[in-house]
Amino acid sequence: MTGRLTGWQLSIAAKAGVAVWLKSRIDKRQDQHGYRGDDLIVHVEGNAAELFVANKLNRYWEPQIDRFKAGDIGDDLQVRHTNLKDGSLIVRRKDPVGHTYLLVVGDIFGELRLAGWIRGVDARQGEWWRAPGGRPGAWFIPQAELQFVGSLPAPQRTGHVYYVEGDGHDCYTGMDGDDNEGVNREPAGLPAWEG
Repeated sequence: MTGRLTGWQLSIAAKAGVAVWLKSRIDKRQDQHGYRGDDLIVHVEGNAAELFVANKLNRYWEPQIDRFKAGDIGDDLQVRHTNLKDGSLIVRRKDPVGHTYLLVVGDIFGELRLAGWIRGVDARQGEWWRAPGGRPGAWFIPQAELQFVGSLPAPQRTGHVYYVEGDGHDCYTGMDGDDNEGVNREPAGLPAWEG
């Protein structure tokens, strides 16, 4: 499953990524996984990958700050991103076992690919455990070991839904199951977009 994010979608992801980055700076948090690179771009790319998955799977996504180990999409769907064409899906020791993990591959400004998924309990295989560069160990699941995206179980559809359709101009909120009658067609708390 491939696609690209629109400029509007990238701006939403960038704003969310900057908010997460600022909060981590204000709270003086250090990366827990030994990463010493530009964490601002990591937060932006992570939010872009989450939005890409939500859009492709037609699922709810709301940018989150300080919801550690909660689902990136819904209660139990975690999204991982890599720029490396043959990069692995990384699951860490403290990541929830009961969650499902999806891998997005590619540059957020170009073509993205939803490579597949794995349940947290299935990700913890000894042969996938690595600790590269002296960083804390994690499971590096090869893309060939991931489940086909089409086999991902359907979510339990309850609660509030946020949609970003097409070019991003059609953003609205509503309660799931209301067939979107009478929904707010404003950009869901975001500044109006003039395109």
